[in-house]
Amino acid sequence: MAAKLTPRENFTRMINGELPQSVPLYTMGMMIPGRPNRPPTHSVGPIMGMMEQLMKQMQEGKTADRMVTEWGITYVGNTEAGGGMLPEPGNFLLEDVRDWRKVIKAPPPLDTSDSYWADKAKKDIERSNIDRTQSLAAVGALFSPFTTFIGFMGFTEGLCALAEEPEEVKELLNWMCDYYEPIFEKIPKYYEPDLLGMGDDTATRRNPFFSVEMYKDIFKPIYQRLAKPYTDRGLYVEFHNCGRCEDFVPDMCDFGVKGWDPAQTDNDLIKAKTDNDISLLGCFDFQVPLDGEITEEYVRQQVRDTFAKYAPGGRYGFGGAIMTPTGDPNGPVWNGWLQEEAQKLADCYYDK
Repeated sequence: MAAKLTPRENFTRMINGELPQSVPLYTMGMMIPGRPNRPPTHSVGPIMGMMEQLMKQMQEGKTADRMVTEWGITYVGNTEAGGGMLPEPGNFLLEDVRDWRKVIKAPPPLDTSDSYWADKAKKDIERSNIDRTQSLAAVGALFSPFTTFIGFMGFTEGLCALAEEPEEVKELLNWMCDYYEPIFEKIPKYYEPDLLGMGDDTATRRNPFFSVEMYKDIFKPIYQRLAKPYTDRGLYVEFHNCGRCEDFVPDMCDFGVKGWDPAQTDNDLIKAKTDNDISLLGCFDFQVPLDGEITEEYVRQQVRDTFAKYAPGGRYGFGGAIMTPTGDPNGPVWNGWLQEEAQKLADCYYDK
Protein backbone atom coordinates (compact mmCIF):
# COMPACT_ATOMS: atom_id res chain seq x y z
CA MET A 1 0.00 0.00 0.00
CA ALA A 2 1.39 3.41 -0.98
CA ALA A 3 2.33 5.82 1.79
CA LYS A 4 -0.25 8.50 2.43
CA LEU A 5 0.65 11.82 0.82
CA THR A 6 0.58 15.04 2.80
CA PRO A 7 -1.96 17.69 1.66
CA ARG A 8 0.97 19.56 0.11
CA GLU A 9 2.17 16.54 -1.88
CA ASN A 10 -1.36 15.63 -2.91
CA PHE A 11 -2.19 19.15 -4.15
CA THR A 12 1.12 19.33 -6.02
CA ARG A 13 0.36 16.06 -7.78
CA MET A 14 -3.08 17.32 -8.77
CA ILE A 15 -1.96 20.71 -10.11
CA ASN A 16 0.82 19.04 -12.12
CA GLY A 17 -1.80 16.98 -13.94
CA GLU A 18 -1.07 13.72 -12.12
CA LEU A 19 -3.77 11.68 -10.40
CA PRO A 20 -3.71 12.53 -6.66
CA GLN A 21 -4.45 10.08 -3.86
CA SER A 22 -7.46 12.14 -2.77
CA VAL A 23 -9.40 15.16 -4.00
CA PRO A 24 -7.77 18.28 -2.53
CA LEU A 25 -10.18 20.47 -0.58
CA TYR A 26 -9.30 23.92 -1.85
CA THR A 27 -10.32 26.60 0.63
CA MET A 28 -8.42 29.73 -0.50
CA GLY A 29 -6.21 29.69 2.59
CA MET A 30 -8.90 29.04 5.20
CA MET A 31 -9.14 26.11 7.59
CA ILE A 32 -11.93 23.55 7.25
CA PRO A 33 -13.23 22.75 10.76
CA GLY A 34 -12.19 19.30 11.94
CA ARG A 35 -9.36 18.77 9.46
CA PRO A 36 -6.16 17.56 11.15
CA ASN A 37 -3.83 19.52 8.85
CA ARG A 38 -3.67 22.82 7.11
CA PRO A 39 -5.35 22.94 3.70
CA PRO A 40 -3.03 22.42 0.75
CA THR A 41 -2.51 26.17 0.18
CA HIS A 42 -2.13 28.71 2.95
CA SER A 43 -1.41 32.44 2.76
CA VAL A 44 1.86 33.76 4.14
CA GLY A 45 1.28 37.42 3.14
CA PRO A 46 2.30 40.11 2.64
CA ILE A 47 -0.73 41.84 4.13
CA MET A 48 -0.99 45.36 2.73
CA GLY A 49 -3.50 48.10 2.04
CA MET A 50 -7.16 47.13 2.26
CA MET A 51 -6.31 43.55 3.20
CA GLU A 52 -4.44 44.85 6.23
CA GLN A 53 -7.59 46.69 7.33
CA LEU A 54 -9.75 43.61 6.78
CA MET A 55 -7.38 41.38 8.74
CA LYS A 56 -7.48 43.78 11.67
CA GLN A 57 -11.28 43.82 11.61
CA MET A 58 -11.38 40.01 11.53
CA GLN A 59 -8.96 39.74 14.43
CA GLU A 60 -11.22 42.05 16.43
CA GLY A 61 -14.23 39.89 15.55
CA LYS A 62 -15.91 42.62 13.52
CA THR A 63 -17.61 42.54 10.13
CA ALA A 64 -16.25 45.26 7.89
CA ASP A 65 -18.90 47.68 6.60
CA ARG A 66 -16.69 50.40 5.11
CA MET A 67 -13.10 50.49 3.87
CA VAL A 68 -10.99 52.98 1.91
CA THR A 69 -8.16 51.50 -0.15
CA GLU A 70 -4.68 52.94 -0.58
CA TRP A 71 -5.91 54.35 -3.93
CA GLY A 72 -8.84 56.18 -2.30
CA ILE A 73 -11.62 53.81 -3.43
CA THR A 74 -14.39 53.45 -0.83
CA TYR A 75 -15.84 49.95 -0.43
CA VAL A 76 -18.99 49.15 1.54
CA GLY A 77 -20.47 45.88 2.75
CA ASN A 78 -23.74 44.80 4.25
CA THR A 79 -25.24 41.90 6.16
CA GLU A 80 -26.92 40.42 3.10
CA ALA A 81 -23.57 40.13 1.28
CA GLY A 82 -22.16 37.94 4.02
CA GLY A 83 -19.07 40.11 4.43
CA GLY A 84 -18.54 40.83 0.74
CA MET A 85 -17.72 44.41 -0.25
CA LEU A 86 -18.31 46.53 -3.36
CA PRO A 87 -17.38 50.08 -4.38
CA GLU A 88 -19.76 52.51 -2.70
CA PRO A 89 -22.56 53.45 -5.14
CA GLY A 90 -22.48 57.06 -6.27
CA ASN A 91 -19.09 57.71 -4.66
CA PHE A 92 -16.61 57.32 -7.51
CA LEU A 93 -13.34 59.22 -7.88
CA LEU A 94 -13.15 59.50 -11.66
CA GLU A 95 -15.84 60.81 -14.02
CA ASP A 96 -13.77 61.13 -17.21
CA VAL A 97 -10.94 58.64 -17.69
CA ARG A 98 -8.97 61.28 -19.58
CA ASP A 99 -8.60 63.16 -16.28
CA TRP A 100 -6.95 60.31 -14.40
CA ARG A 101 -3.52 62.04 -14.20
CA LYS A 102 -5.10 64.93 -12.29
CA VAL A 103 -7.53 62.91 -10.16
CA ILE A 104 -5.88 59.62 -9.18
CA LYS A 105 -3.15 60.00 -6.58
CA ALA A 106 -0.52 57.33 -6.00
CA PRO A 107 -0.14 56.06 -2.43
CA PRO A 108 3.07 56.92 -0.53
CA PRO A 109 6.12 55.23 -2.08
CA LEU A 110 6.71 51.65 -0.96
CA ASP A 111 9.85 50.76 0.95
CA THR A 112 11.98 48.79 -1.50
CA SER A 113 14.95 48.09 0.74
CA ASP A 114 16.07 44.49 1.13
CA SER A 115 16.29 44.87 4.90
CA TYR A 116 12.64 45.99 5.14
CA TRP A 117 11.34 43.08 3.05
CA ALA A 118 13.51 40.49 4.76
CA ASP A 119 12.17 41.63 8.14
CA LYS A 120 8.55 41.91 6.94
CA ALA A 121 8.64 38.47 5.34
CA LYS A 122 10.03 36.93 8.53
CA LYS A 123 7.21 38.45 10.61
CA ASP A 124 4.47 37.58 8.11
CA ILE A 125 5.64 33.97 7.81
CA GLU A 126 5.76 33.63 11.60
CA ARG A 127 2.25 35.10 11.83
CA SER A 128 0.93 32.64 9.28
CA ASN A 129 2.15 29.69 11.37
CA ILE A 130 2.42 27.56 8.24
CA ASP A 131 3.77 24.03 8.25
CA ARG A 132 5.44 23.73 4.85
CA THR A 133 5.58 19.97 5.13
CA GLN A 134 1.77 20.05 4.96
CA SER A 135 0.82 23.15 2.96
CA LEU A 136 2.00 25.19 0.00
CA ALA A 137 2.81 28.79 0.91
CA ALA A 138 0.82 31.29 -1.15
CA VAL A 139 1.22 35.02 -1.69
CA GLY A 140 -1.11 37.49 -3.40
CA ALA A 141 -0.45 39.62 -6.49
CA LEU A 142 -1.44 42.92 -4.75
CA PHE A 143 -3.23 44.34 -7.82
CA SER A 144 -6.43 43.43 -9.71
CA PRO A 145 -6.54 45.83 -12.67
CA PHE A 146 -10.14 45.48 -13.87
CA THR A 147 -11.87 45.52 -10.49
CA THR A 148 -9.67 48.39 -9.31
CA PHE A 149 -10.51 50.40 -12.43
CA ILE A 150 -14.23 49.77 -11.92
CA GLY A 151 -13.76 50.97 -8.36
CA PHE A 152 -12.57 54.31 -9.73
CA MET A 153 -15.48 54.81 -12.16
CA GLY A 154 -18.29 52.34 -11.51
CA PHE A 155 -19.44 49.75 -14.04
CA THR A 156 -21.41 52.04 -16.36
CA GLU A 157 -18.77 54.74 -16.83
CA GLY A 158 -15.89 52.26 -16.54
CA LEU A 159 -17.13 50.02 -19.32
CA CYS A 160 -17.88 53.04 -21.50
CA ALA A 161 -14.32 54.27 -20.91
CA LEU A 162 -12.92 50.90 -21.96
CA ALA A 163 -14.89 51.10 -25.21
CA GLU A 164 -14.22 54.78 -25.94
CA GLU A 165 -10.76 55.45 -24.47
CA PRO A 166 -8.93 52.12 -24.25
CA GLU A 167 -5.48 53.74 -24.52
CA GLU A 168 -6.19 55.98 -21.52
CA VAL A 169 -7.32 52.96 -19.49
CA LYS A 170 -4.20 51.08 -20.53
CA GLU A 171 -1.93 53.95 -19.48
CA LEU A 172 -3.67 54.29 -16.10
CA LEU A 173 -3.45 50.59 -15.28
CA ASN A 174 0.19 50.31 -16.33
CA TRP A 175 1.02 53.40 -14.25
CA MET A 176 -0.56 51.65 -11.25
CA CYS A 177 1.39 48.50 -12.03
CA ASP A 178 4.57 50.61 -12.14
CA TYR A 179 3.88 51.59 -8.51
CA TYR A 180 4.09 47.97 -7.37
CA GLU A 181 6.83 46.84 -9.72
CA PRO A 182 9.78 47.81 -7.45
CA ILE A 183 8.68 45.10 -5.01
CA PHE A 184 7.69 42.44 -7.55
CA GLU A 185 11.05 40.73 -7.09
CA LYS A 186 11.20 41.27 -3.32
CA ILE A 187 8.17 39.17 -2.44
CA PRO A 188 9.17 35.89 -4.16
CA LYS A 189 12.75 36.39 -2.99
CA TYR A 190 12.02 36.83 0.71
CA TYR A 191 8.74 34.95 1.18
CA GLU A 192 9.93 32.00 -0.93
CA PRO A 193 6.34 31.00 -1.78
CA ASP A 194 5.17 27.96 -3.70
CA LEU A 195 2.18 29.66 -5.31
CA LEU A 196 1.06 33.10 -6.48
CA GLY A 197 -2.64 33.83 -6.01
CA MET A 198 -3.97 36.30 -8.58
CA GLY A 199 -7.52 37.46 -9.14
CA ASP A 200 -9.73 39.76 -11.19
CA ASP A 201 -13.48 39.32 -11.69
CA THR A 202 -13.90 40.11 -15.37
CA ALA A 203 -17.21 38.35 -16.15
CA THR A 204 -20.89 38.17 -15.32
CA ARG A 205 -22.71 34.87 -14.86
CA ARG A 206 -23.47 34.89 -18.61
CA ASN A 207 -20.53 36.52 -20.39
CA PRO A 208 -17.30 38.49 -19.91
CA PHE A 209 -17.51 42.26 -19.47
CA PHE A 210 -15.33 42.79 -22.54
CA SER A 211 -13.98 40.98 -25.57
CA VAL A 212 -11.08 38.55 -25.78
CA GLU A 213 -9.33 41.10 -27.99
CA MET A 214 -9.56 43.73 -25.24
CA TYR A 215 -8.39 41.18 -22.69
CA LYS A 216 -5.30 40.49 -24.79
CA ASP A 217 -4.62 44.17 -25.44
CA ILE A 218 -5.18 45.75 -22.01
CA PHE A 219 -5.31 43.20 -19.23
CA LYS A 220 -3.21 40.20 -20.23
CA PRO A 221 0.04 42.21 -20.43
CA ILE A 222 -0.49 43.41 -16.85
CA TYR A 223 -1.22 39.91 -15.59
CA GLN A 224 1.98 38.82 -17.32
CA ARG A 225 3.93 41.53 -15.48
CA LEU A 226 2.47 40.41 -12.16
CA ALA A 227 3.15 36.72 -12.78
CA LYS A 228 6.59 36.87 -14.40
CA PRO A 229 8.73 37.09 -11.22
CA TYR A 230 7.00 33.90 -10.06
CA THR A 231 6.86 31.94 -13.30
CA ASP A 232 10.55 32.75 -13.88
CA ARG A 233 11.18 30.83 -10.65
CA GLY A 234 8.99 27.92 -11.74
CA LEU A 235 6.29 28.67 -9.15
CA TYR A 236 2.60 27.83 -9.49
CA VAL A 237 0.07 30.51 -10.40
CA GLU A 238 -3.58 30.32 -9.38
CA PHE A 239 -6.17 32.75 -10.74
CA HIS A 240 -9.51 33.70 -9.18
CA ASN A 241 -12.11 34.79 -11.71
CA CYS A 242 -15.85 34.52 -11.10
CA GLY A 243 -18.48 34.24 -13.80
CA ARG A 244 -18.45 32.77 -17.31
CA CYS A 245 -14.87 33.64 -18.17
CA GLU A 246 -13.88 30.45 -20.02
CA ASP A 247 -13.04 32.57 -23.09
CA PHE A 248 -9.98 33.85 -21.20
CA VAL A 249 -8.62 30.49 -20.03
CA PRO A 250 -6.18 29.91 -22.94
CA ASP A 251 -4.64 33.34 -22.28
CA MET A 252 -4.53 32.62 -18.55
CA CYS A 253 -2.47 29.53 -19.32
CA ASP A 254 -0.15 31.69 -21.46
CA PHE A 255 0.93 33.70 -18.42
CA GLY A 256 1.43 30.62 -16.27
CA VAL A 257 -1.90 29.91 -14.57
CA LYS A 258 -2.14 26.28 -13.42
CA GLY A 259 -5.25 26.52 -11.23
CA TRP A 260 -8.52 28.40 -11.78
CA ASP A 261 -10.98 29.18 -9.02
CA PRO A 262 -13.87 29.24 -8.36
CA ALA A 263 -14.46 27.75 -11.82
CA GLN A 264 -18.19 28.38 -11.69
CA THR A 265 -20.54 26.04 -13.45
CA ASP A 266 -21.73 28.69 -15.92
CA ASN A 267 -18.57 27.68 -17.83
CA ASP A 268 -18.05 24.50 -19.83
CA LEU A 269 -15.62 23.25 -17.19
CA ILE A 270 -15.01 19.79 -18.62
CA LYS A 271 -13.97 21.33 -21.94
CA ALA A 272 -11.79 23.93 -20.20
CA LYS A 273 -9.97 21.23 -18.26
CA THR A 274 -9.63 18.93 -21.26
CA ASP A 275 -8.44 21.58 -23.73
CA ASN A 276 -5.98 23.40 -21.44
CA ASP A 277 -3.16 22.67 -19.03
CA ILE A 278 -5.19 23.86 -16.05
CA SER A 279 -6.77 22.46 -12.89
CA LEU A 280 -10.25 23.38 -11.64
CA LEU A 281 -10.50 24.60 -8.04
CA GLY A 282 -14.12 24.92 -6.97
CA CYS A 283 -16.89 23.94 -9.43
CA PHE A 284 -19.55 24.20 -6.71
CA ASP A 285 -22.53 26.49 -7.28
CA PHE A 286 -25.17 25.72 -4.68
CA GLN A 287 -28.66 25.54 -6.14
CA VAL A 288 -31.52 26.42 -3.79
CA PRO A 289 -34.34 23.87 -4.22
CA LEU A 290 -37.56 25.06 -5.83
CA ASP A 291 -39.51 24.63 -2.61
CA GLY A 292 -36.85 26.59 -0.70
CA GLU A 293 -36.35 23.83 1.88
CA ILE A 294 -32.65 23.11 2.40
CA THR A 295 -32.26 19.71 4.04
CA GLU A 296 -29.16 17.81 5.06
CA GLU A 297 -29.66 15.19 2.35
CA TYR A 298 -30.15 17.88 -0.29
CA VAL A 299 -26.87 19.63 0.64
CA ARG A 300 -24.92 16.37 0.70
CA GLN A 301 -26.32 15.31 -2.67
CA GLN A 302 -25.19 18.61 -4.22
CA VAL A 303 -21.66 17.84 -3.05
CA ARG A 304 -21.83 14.25 -4.33
CA ASP A 305 -23.06 15.45 -7.74
CA THR A 306 -20.17 17.92 -7.96
CA PHE A 307 -17.55 15.26 -7.22
CA ALA A 308 -19.15 12.84 -9.68
CA LYS A 309 -19.02 15.37 -12.51
CA TYR A 310 -15.60 17.02 -12.04
CA ALA A 311 -13.30 14.74 -10.04
CA PRO A 312 -12.84 11.89 -12.58
CA GLY A 313 -9.38 11.98 -14.14
CA GLY A 314 -7.94 14.40 -11.58
CA ARG A 315 -6.95 18.06 -12.11
CA TYR A 316 -9.71 18.97 -9.65
CA GLY A 317 -9.89 20.41 -6.14
CA PHE A 318 -13.26 20.82 -4.46
CA GLY A 319 -14.03 24.27 -3.10
CA GLY A 320 -17.37 25.74 -2.19
CA ALA A 321 -19.70 27.13 0.41
CA ILE A 322 -23.34 28.06 0.89
CA MET A 323 -23.39 31.83 1.17
CA THR A 324 -25.73 33.28 3.77
CA PRO A 325 -26.22 36.73 5.33
CA THR A 326 -23.85 37.57 8.17
CA GLY A 327 -25.13 36.05 11.40
CA ASP A 328 -27.62 33.66 9.77
CA PRO A 329 -27.65 30.62 12.11
CA ASN A 330 -28.32 28.29 9.18
CA GLY A 331 -24.95 29.09 7.59
CA PRO A 332 -22.73 27.09 9.98
CA VAL A 333 -25.15 24.15 9.94
CA TRP A 334 -25.49 23.95 6.16
CA ASN A 335 -21.78 24.44 5.59
CA GLY A 336 -21.00 21.86 8.25
CA TRP A 337 -22.94 19.27 6.23
CA LEU A 338 -21.20 20.42 3.05
CA GLN A 339 -17.70 20.23 4.51
CA GLU A 340 -18.30 16.88 6.18
CA GLU A 341 -19.56 15.32 2.94
CA ALA A 342 -16.72 16.83 0.93
CA GLN A 343 -14.13 15.46 3.37
CA LYS A 344 -15.73 12.01 3.31
CA LEU A 345 -15.75 11.86 -0.49
CA ALA A 346 -12.30 13.43 -0.92
CA ASP A 347 -10.49 10.91 1.27
CA CYS A 348 -11.58 7.84 -0.68
CA TYR A 349 -12.63 9.11 -4.12
CA TYR A 350 -9.68 7.71 -6.09
CA ASP A 351 -9.74 4.41 -4.18
CA LYS A 352 -12.66 3.27 -6.33
